[in-house]
Amino acid sequence: MMRFSCDCLNIIINAKSSQIQPSSPSAIQEFSDDFFKASATLNVELQGEGIVQKHTSLVSTSQVGSWTIYKCLNCGLLTHAVNTLMLDTPVIKSTLKKDSEIELLRLSTDFSTVFKIVIIHHNDNEQLLQGATDFKESQFESLQTKIACIQREMSDYIEKERVAMEKRIRSFEEAQRSAFTTLKSKAQKEKRLLMSKIGQQKPDAISRISPRSNDENNSNLPERVTNKDLNHKKQKAIKTKKVQPRSSVEDEVYKPRYLTVRL
Repeated sequence: MMRFSCDCLNIIINAKSSQIQPSSPSAIQEFSDDFFKASATLNVELQGEGIVQKHTSLVSTSQVGSWTIYKCLNCGLLTHAVNTLMLDTPVIKSTLKKDSEIELLRLSTDFSTVFKIVIIHHNDNEQLLQGATDFKESQFESLQTKIACIQREMSDYIEKERVAMEKRIRSFEEAQRSAFTTLKSKAQKEKRLLMSKIGQQKPDAISRISPRSNDENNSNLPERVTNKDLNHKKQKAIKTKKVQPRSSVEDEVYKPRYLTVRL
């Protein structure tokens, strides 16, 4: 099977590889139409899903004799023509994208994850956006169904993504809470293990590593001499002093006394 597609993947045609042949426009009664004479066409036989239109609201048709000609409104490409008498053997444009090119289009940065087609950008996109809701009343009535289809598809996608987002948030929150619970349990287990190791020590081992008492610490410090101690020593020395005997009155009057104080 071989696939053909328009430039944006909106219209995909599945055909038998062995039944692809160049068509002869002169054999077609309406060959004068632009679709048949503008470029080469191929006769194909449908297979599998046949012709798939991702968004029928983005496909326009025109009638030429017994042929219905299809055009993609997104990329503006005429894709194929179907005869009312030969529905399974349409005529397609030879310029359509083929299998390998289709896969590249899916990887394009312009490929829409919402609508599953390549959004074609033009220089007049701003003008198109400004006039997106500027329809005449008669046009709006005929296009209302197509516009509603696009709106519904976008709304369904947004809702689906919202539900998926909330599910991811819940899963992330549950994973984080589980990780925190595991971390907390591990920390508590490690704390109990360390405490049990401390509690298993023998009493003498604990005393050896326990801090020294104040008395033990002070025994190694140099003795501090206070004013009270000095006064006590002075009083003791005064009590034990030796006074020289007097030789005469003159000595008592003129000779100064010398007092030896031993500190």
